[in-house]
Amino acid sequence: MIDHPQRCDAPSFVAEMEGGGVAFLESLFEEFSIEKPREAERVAKSEKREVRYRKVVERRKLKRVEEHRRRRERKKEARDDAENNAEMKRLSVCIDLAFCSAMNSKERGKLIRQLGRVWGLQKRYPGLATTLVNLEDSVKTEGERIVSGFGSFSWKTTSERLEDVQSTSSLVYLSPDAEMEPLMAVEEEAVYVIGGLVDESGKGSMSREKAEALGVRCRRLPIPEFMTKTSSGTFNVMLTINQVVEILCRFATSGDWTDALEPVVPARTGYTVAKT
Repeated sequence: MIDHPQRCDAPSFVAEMEGGGVAFLESLFEEFSIEKPREAERVAKSEKREVRYRKVVERRKLKRVEEHRRRRERKKEARDDAENNAEMKRLSVCIDLAFCSAMNSKERGKLIRQLGRVWGLQKRYPGLATTLVNLEDSVKTEGERIVSGFGSFSWKTTSERLEDVQSTSSLVYLSPDAEMEPLMAVEEEAVYVIGGLVDESGKGSMSREKAEALGVRCRRLPIPEFMTKTSSGTFNVMLTINQVVEILCRFATSGDWTDALEPVVPARTGYTVAKT
């Protein structure tokens, strides 16, 4: 006798599915439902890693670009400094620190930081000779605390008074006072004195008063003569010590007040160079 394949009885199959078969399908669906979020989670983590990697690559790229830019700027500054050194006239600057007792601790801290920037200018402009007078031990100590290497800067320093170390006939005391005559030329034989004063309370023109007491020439930078006022600004020409020194260095190099003033005078003052 030949055995024939057993035919599937539809009612019995449905009955079977209604029993254990349905449970089997439900377990498959549940497993798939769990696996799908896991896969999505793996994809999400992979995408996050890719985003982080791209950000790191982009940051490194920007850092390389910035390093190249800074390198180009340093090379340009070195070339400019070499030209400046070859052309610069000898410039004698004296910073009078007799006003320290008139300043509070915050103002003295700012003064010392400005002196640190003056030392940076002296390294850039070898024609610049800087002397600190009326230098007290307390200022030295504070300078060494605030500015790294302050005690080893190779400029001239003395605790003596200005009039005891310099001939008054050679002195030109600089002041922001508008009533003073403008400084139109820089002479190699002259010593340009800058008051070591940070005045945040508007005490007045102490530098002018000191010049008058010593009977020496007093001049101001020729900002109104070579720059024009804009529509807004403080119009306060009281610059920091290092800004005054840099302007003098630039003029001693170029002989042009416009070239000396424009890069240094802050825009907030409201002064600018008229464009032709």
